Amino acid sequence: MDGKDVDRMNDWKRLKMFIGAMVEKARDVGLSEKQSSQMSIYLIDNLFTIFPVETEEELALRDLWMSEDEKGKEALVQVLFSICDPRSPLSKMEWEEIARMMARQLTRLLGFLEDLRR
Repeated sequence: MDGKDVDRMNDWKRLKMFIGAMVEKARDVGLSEKQSSQMSIYLIDNLFTIFPVETEEELALRDLWMSEDEKGKEALVQVLFSICDPRSPLSKMEWEEIARMMARQLTRLLGFLEDLRR
């Protein structure tokens, strides 16, 4: 693991903690999940518009985000909340575990879709 990998892991941990704190704060002030999601979509739209991307990962995330409609963005926010919310079991997982889990689920989905085509 080189220095860039360590920096990315530290950045991910900081981002995860920040988002987790925001999820908890929204809960504390009584915002519904829908309200939190809508505010997050608005914020992320603006962040990707205002700030330039600095890494390949940020570019890929921005491209994914900008290609989604409102429902897609809401789904992405819900996944992000689930991963970062301290009350969620997913928040205890490291990003490598989450990536492996998502890859397994995607493989299963693709297999299911292939079966449907036959």
